[in-house]
Amino acid sequence: MERGDRTRRRLLFSLITGTLLLFLVPVTVSERAKLGLLNVLRPLEGLGQRVRSWFVIKQPDPSLERELQDAVRMIADLHTELRDVRASAAELKALGQGGWQKDFEILTADVIVPLDSSRWRDSMVIARGAADGVTRGALVVHFQHVVGRVTEVSAFTSRVVLSTDPQFKVGALCLRPGAAEGGEAEIGIAEGAGQGVLRIRWVSDARKVEPGDHAVTTRDSLAGVPKGLLLGRVAVIDRSAGAFPAIIVRPEVSGRFLERIQILVPKGGQ
Repeated sequence: MERGDRTRRRLLFSLITGTLLLFLVPVTVSERAKLGLLNVLRPLEGLGQRVRSWFVIKQPDPSLERELQDAVRMIADLHTELRDVRASAAELKALGQGGWQKDFEILTADVIVPLDSSRWRDSMVIARGAADGVTRGALVVHFQHVVGRVTEVSAFTSRVVLSTDPQFKVGALCLRPGAAEGGEAEIGIAEGAGQGVLRIRWVSDARKVEPGDHAVTTRDSLAGVPKGLLLGRVAVIDRSAGAFPAIIVRPEVSGRFLERIQILVPKGGQ
């Protein structure tokens, strides 16, 4: 390799030297002599062209650039599809841990419009409708967390009122984290109170309820609600509301920031 480099450098030096000599040849020298000297240097012309090619910047082929851009976009699309498939699989696996999934068909759906046009309501529009088997009243969740309930259904979309909307109501009870479900907890009615919270009413004895307790759903087969889904955590207990204290619950998952949810459709029209 070093020997070849030395030979190339010698030939390049000879070419440059010969060119300079042609410039220095006096005008009185015959043209025949000049042509003879040029013929001697002609074999070095190919080497000179090769040397010039080392310093020429080749222009990129536009067609190759377009093919490369198409390939990059295709790879990005495949990564997106793979991410969506993995997300759906994770959702279904998490929902299956509840033990009640045998009574429901679980439909995943993308959120189209996360906010209601009215400042007084909390609702969203999802990309599932009657054509997919969605029915009015179906419960909407995000993993084990209650998001809301379907109130309007069209062919391919549905409107969902969030759990914090005043139109939302469901049976509920409060449990200490880690405690066995059931026990001595009393059942009340959880309803949306606006301002991002729910309110549990009609609990006559709330002495054992403390801030930080879990609020969960009770089973209601007629309304298509399984037991044990999370509504949120108890934030405030207002005992000044009379015989039935108001238990304020703050959801741990906000429907306003979700991109995908699951719809629980009762099997066999339960």
